[in-house]
Amino acid sequence: MKRDGVKKADIVMFQLFNSTEFLFSYIAPQKLGAICNPVNFNLSAGETAEIMSHNRAKVYLYDSEIADTAVQALAMSEHKPEVVIAVHHSGKPFKLPEGHILFENYVKNADDSDPPIDFAPHIYDEVGAHRHHHEHDAVVPSRRSALRRSHTDALCGRRGGDYAHL
Repeated sequence: MKRDGVKKADIVMFQLFNSTEFLFSYIAPQKLGAICNPVNFNLSAGETAEIMSHNRAKVYLYDSEIADTAVQALAMSEHKPEVVIAVHHSGKPFKLPEGHILFENYVKNADDSDPPIDFAPHIYDEVGAHRHHHEHDAVVPSRRSALRRSHTDALCGRRGGDYAHL
C-alpha cells in the first residue's frame, strides 16, 4: 500500500469474509497511519457505494464471492478508489474484473521490512502496538508468524527481509 501512496488519514475499505487477508487488511493500513474501514459483506451494492462515496476510500478490498456486488458498487459510487484488490479463496472459477488485482499478486513482490514512521503518530494510532508484535515474532519464531509477517509486511509495501530461518 505504501508504494501506492497510502498514508496517514487515507481510507482503506475492505469487504471481506473472515480470513487472514481480513487481518492483514486491518493491520497494514494502521502501520502507515491510514484508517481501516471494514464493511459488512452482506451489504447491497447501493449501500456499499454510499459508504465508498462518503468515506472516499483510497484502496478497496473485496472477497471474490461478492464480486458482482463490488463491481456494481464501484459503478454506482461517485468516488472511485485508486486501488481495487480481490481476495479469491473459493476455488470456484473467478474472472478478475478489469483494473482489479488479486491479493496474492498485489503482495507478491512487496517490501517486507518495517515501514518508517513518516507521520506524526497520534495516541490512537496503533503503530507501536504492531511493532511490539514483530519483536515478539523474532523471539518466538514459527511458520505462522512468518506467514503473518510476510503478508502484512507485503501489504504495507515493504521489501527485503529473509524469513527462511523461521
